Amino acid sequence: MNTDRIPGVTRFRNRAYTGQNRCLPCTALNAGIALVLGIVAAVLTSAVVAGAVVAVAAVVIYLRGYLIPYTPTITKRYFPDRVLEWFDKREPAADVGGEATVGVGSEAVAGAGSETVAGAGSEAATDTGSEAATDVSGEATADTDGETAADTDGGAAAETPLSSLGLVEGSGEDVHLVPSFATEWRAEIDETREGLPERLADRLDLSDPEARTRDGVCAVLDGDTEVTRWLSEAALIADVAALPVLDSHVDDWESLPETEQSEILAELRVFLEECPSCESRLLFDTEIDGSSCCYDREVTVYRCSGCNASLTRLR
Repeated sequence: MNTDRIPGVTRFRNRAYTGQNRCLPCTALNAGIALVLGIVAAVLTSAVVAGAVVAVAAVVIYLRGYLIPYTPTITKRYFPDRVLEWFDKREPAADVGGEATVGVGSEAVAGAGSETVAGAGSEAATDTGSEAATDVSGEATADTDGETAADTDGGAAAETPLSSLGLVEGSGEDVHLVPSFATEWRAEIDETREGLPERLADRLDLSDPEARTRDGVCAVLDGDTEVTRWLSEAALIADVAALPVLDSHVDDWESLPETEQSEILAELRVFLEECPSCESRLLFDTEIDGSSCCYDREVTVYRCSGCNASLTRLR
């Protein structure tokens, strides 16, 4: 039923808090208040009056989004974040620390790695997103005040895919890529930056590749067709450059499951100190990644201090 056709409804409806913008925590709170009012009315008057109270309250909640004024302020201030996430329609990102989340690109950025986008040879490797969980160094985001990933505590690195493959060494706060791997990767990054279309054609088996940044992410196109997306062109360059190096350092790299390839690529970008696009220093920063009327979701972003490109997004 299209209620907008009913006289007066359009003027009374608050679209900021209804439809796709409806906040479920606010709706749940107000529905509970409506039921309490109905019970009170039943006790003090009659079932008919109670039914009328609940019905009117339901209509108000349906059209306005909430019954009690300032509900968004109340829920945002007094509801625990864990409770708010129960109602949130978006998939929650992993917490900073042992369950850090790394975005490797694409729809990826928004969609939990539903697309595959990078691979060795003609195969596409996995494209995971800002919400696709991949484990990185447990302390990777503990300190975001101007430090690069290389400066952070790597105490948990012993349990990551990179360490199991022998691609990192050291312990505690001194965990770093194996020098030979780091040197080769840096050289590949430089070459990929200068010849990205050719590398995309080779690695993603595209005939007319182009990387185009739009709407905050880097879209990879083959002619006029969008093939996939990455978190940024800098992240794209880093991952594409890593593929041949991984192929030479990791036995049977091409045969590894896409999810495992994704975790490895995601971890690698945390160890970069310079932006693959402009060679400026990479730093941790925080930003709001979506919000509702009840709360803002803050994420940690490993980004370039020069071109502002995001390499990873963690929370």
